[in-house]
Amino acid sequence: MARAVGSGRRVALAVDAFLRGREPEPLPAPSPVGPEEIKLDYFTPSPRVGGPSGPGSEEEVRAEAGRCFSCGSCNGCDNCWILCPEACIRKEGEREYRTDEDYCKGCGICAAECPRAVIRMVEEGT
Repeated sequence: MARAVGSGRRVALAVDAFLRGREPEPLPAPSPVGPEEIKLDYFTPSPRVGGPSGPGSEEEVRAEAGRCFSCGSCNGCDNCWILCPEACIRKEGEREYRTDEDYCKGCGICAAECPRAVIRMVEEGT
């Protein structure tokens, strides 16, 4: 799903550039989310199913996969939307949010409270 959304964004930007008579600007490659960026306080601890001793049962595999934090993927927790003091984040779907850049003060609360590090603060112009 994320790949399809990314493809749609690239196509939209290319069409926009074409209609304006410009070359499309390359999109920056997303950087991977590191373990230090995940807010573990938002997750319920669960023990490992077992060591790498070979393939487990379907139940064990599902339990281990259930421990995944889905780093870098929005799960629709609404933290950014609820906690933004300027109310400049708009919820547009179950897992889709838009930030009104004209009103955002850059306080970083949304990024600080995003459990999966989907929101990152960057310097303007980068």
